[in-house]
Amino acid sequence: MVKQAAAALGVPEITLTQIDRELAANGLRAKGGRGRSAAKMDSGDVTNLLIGAASGAIIRETAETVRTYAHLSGNPARKWGLEGFSLPTVQALPENHTFGQALNAFVASAAAGEFKNAYDALPKKEVQGRVIPQLYQAEFRLHGPSPQAVIRLFVGGKFNEEHHYNAGPQEGDDIMAWAERYQREFERKGYGDLSRVYYFTDSTIKKMGQFLRGEG
Repeated sequence: MVKQAAAALGVPEITLTQIDRELAANGLRAKGGRGRSAAKMDSGDVTNLLIGAASGAIIRETAETVRTYAHLSGNPARKWGLEGFSLPTVQALPENHTFGQALNAFVASAAAGEFKNAYDALPKKEVQGRVIPQLYQAEFRLHGPSPQAVIRLFVGGKFNEEHHYNAGPQEGDDIMAWAERYQREFERKGYGDLSRVYYFTDSTIKKMGQFLRGEG
């Protein structure tokens, strides 16, 4: 799994190996999943590795960071519609799903071949006797150091759907009390004005789906 993810993301394999070890040591990756046992890996293991790689976490803080991003709530909470690009596993997510659940669903969707099915179902254009396929792209963005995430889908060169995930106040929360807690946490962790964004696309998701199918 580490080798495939490193190749897909363009990250040094030794870096992902360190992240993977931290995940395994903290119960966030199935153990015994190397070499011939790689088939034991599932979409949850892939999800945690991708979050660990794309969050910019310090190695020793990998587990805490992965849990933080994975539990980010949708804001606003809503289901995925995916009009014109059906991914049943993603569309089956409940309204109040988390970022980790969403990313997991996209990985599982790729493993099940749903991206190919959705692409094949897209209308094709014919120009001078040549079939011009429509393009699509899914983006998975992780913002830091204050954890936030965004998943965007573009189909046919046009925006299709976007979901935001953060630790912000949810419906029914006392906004002022939440803001005070957030500020204290912000200061405790030493966050400043500098922000970062890491993102990967459906290219990585599909390659990890191939791995889970035993094709990579």
